[in-house]
Amino acid sequence: MVEYFDPESDFKPRRRVDLAARAAKIQKRKEWAAGLELEEAQRRAKEAALRLLDRCDRSVGECRAKLLEKGFSPEAVEAALARLVEVNLLNDLRYAQMLARTRNAERGLVGQALRQELSRKKLSAEIISQVMGELDGETIYEAAQGLVEKKMRSMRALPRDVKYRRLLGMLARKGYSGAVASQVINAALQAETEEFDYDFDADI
Repeated sequence: MVEYFDPESDFKPRRRVDLAARAAKIQKRKEWAAGLELEEAQRRAKEAALRLLDRCDRSVGECRAKLLEKGFSPEAVEAALARLVEVNLLNDLRYAQMLARTRNAERGLVGQALRQELSRKKLSAEIISQVMGELDGETIYEAAQGLVEKKMRSMRALPRDVKYRRLLGMLARKGYSGAVASQVINAALQAETEEFDYDFDADI
C-alpha cells in the first residue's frame, strides 16, 4: 500500500533552539580553550581553523573572528593563522579575487556594491582596492549588459521611460556608475526598438 505525505498530520515542526543551553555550551568551550597551555592552544586553534576551511574558503579576518569567538587566546589564534598563511592555506588576495569574480559573474556586482561585499568578508582595504582595480571596463560593461538583458525579458509590456528608470535603479544598486548604466540601458532599449520595428515591417 502506498503511503502519501499528509502536510497536516505528518508535518514536524522545526525544533526550537534552546538559547540558554547554547550560550552555556559556548561559555564552557571558551573556558576550556582559555585553560589550554599556549602550545596546545595553538595546535587546537589551527585544527579549528582547518575545519572552518574544510567547509568553505575564508579570509584571515573571518577565521580570526571565529577562533576568538571560540575562546582561543589572541596569541594562539595569531600563531595558528600565521602558520596557515605560511603554507598558503589562507591567502586573502586569492580569496578576494575568487570572491570578486564569483559575485560579478553570478550577481553582476561592481563598484561600491562589490566593495561592500568584500569588506563584509573582513578583507583589508589594500587587498580590496587591488582586486577592484583588476576588474576592467569590458568586464564591467558585459556584466551590466547581462543584467539588463535578463531584466528586460520581464518588462516587455512596460513603457520605455519606466523600463529605463527601473533598469537604472537596478544597476545603481549593484554598484554601476551612471555613465555605464545609461550607455548599456540606452543600447538595450534601442536594440529592442529596432527588433520591434523589424518584426512590424515583416508582418506588413
